[in-house]
Amino acid sequence: MAHRKGYITRQAQRLSDGEINRRRFVMSALSAGVTMPTALSLASKAEAHAPKPGGTLRLALSEGALTDSLDPVAADNAFTRLLAFARGNTLTEVTAEGDVIGELADHFSASEDKTHWQFHLRTDAKFQSGAALTAADVAASLTRAAHMIPSLEGIETDGAHRLVLTLAKPEPDLPRHLADPKLAIQTGGVGTGPYRLEFFEPGTHARLTRNPDYWKAGRAHFDAIEMRVYPDVSARQQAVMMNDADYADGIDPRALALLQHTPEVALLNVATGRHIAVELHETDAGLCDHILHHLPDAEVVDRLLLGHGSCGLPENRPTPVTASPKHLRLGVSEDGVPRSQDIARLVAARLTEAGHEVEIIANPGDRPVDLSLRWTRDTRHESSGLQVTLAWANDLSAYRAPLSHGGQIGSNAENDGARLIERWWFS
Repeated sequence: MAHRKGYITRQAQRLSDGEINRRRFVMSALSAGVTMPTALSLASKAEAHAPKPGGTLRLALSEGALTDSLDPVAADNAFTRLLAFARGNTLTEVTAEGDVIGELADHFSASEDKTHWQFHLRTDAKFQSGAALTAADVAASLTRAAHMIPSLEGIETDGAHRLVLTLAKPEPDLPRHLADPKLAIQTGGVGTGPYRLEFFEPGTHARLTRNPDYWKAGRAHFDAIEMRVYPDVSARQQAVMMNDADYADGIDPRALALLQHTPEVALLNVATGRHIAVELHETDAGLCDHILHHLPDAEVVDRLLLGHGSCGLPENRPTPVTASPKHLRLGVSEDGVPRSQDIARLVAARLTEAGHEVEIIANPGDRPVDLSLRWTRDTRHESSGLQVTLAWANDLSAYRAPLSHGGQIGSNAENDGARLIERWWFS
């Protein structure tokens, strides 16, 4: 029974995605033992969820910087990640179910020791300039971002559509890593993506229109995209509540109850790799151990994230030797994410209770600090000191009810969520 139900569900999804027609779905349902009236009813429900083209998607985003560029390698916030996937594609793609499949790569394989990876490219993918995708284009693009690829030793091409990556050590997760928007393929600043850039103001505003020659079937349903950065969380929430935006990210946990009772507004609460990183710039190992012991990770999750996240530090931390009191400078980078200052004040309070005097320095820049807090998604961030994760935060976002994703929302928010421009539609 469970197998039959799963089969019919998969066929219904294929009908919604346009992979099969109504007749084929009905025949499949009948062959699985479903009656004709039930099969017709299921077909109608699936078709009601089918993507419908048209409209302008309006995004209210939390993150953006005046230093933002169109280079995907620099895509390190919500604004630039969305732009990277709107304008380009990667070799591989992480599906909403969390599986890794080929995107610009039609298929891929690895040597037994996972140090040699072969990627066979699609022959139908084109850049927005009209030029066909070649292995030489991919090799040049990945070479520019070579520092982003773990253990990369060499990139070789074998003909127009075959690429070989050689690694210094085994990397079984390389295909998943290649799905990062920072590794979107470009040539001459042009990608293969579903939307063409019409206007770009760094960290503030971007406008795009659909690429009529997009190579991927059944994706990119909007006519146009309007992306605006609203650093203030209240402004983002107000935009989606007042129908000035179709989607808003970075929602404050305290606003969930209000948004849940707002007509025509739906919510997403997705586990993510976004975390609050703590960097200790002190050289005194005993002091560092003392600071780590008193970091309030559980309080951050329970009191400030209201349970929408998880602790990043070990539950059973050994009690350190008491450190001598010290004046500590705590640097905080807000990055448009809510509650940064609240987290800083909570950390300062606990360290003060532990005997230290704490000074909070907002956006310190080049000013010297003893420890710093910053929201990030990048686990590969280079640090001169000890870096730990205080807490992981769920991605909270809100969207207008006419905006549909067909139930296809994955847990990899920093990748899957950045693809909403391609995957979502207006129902």
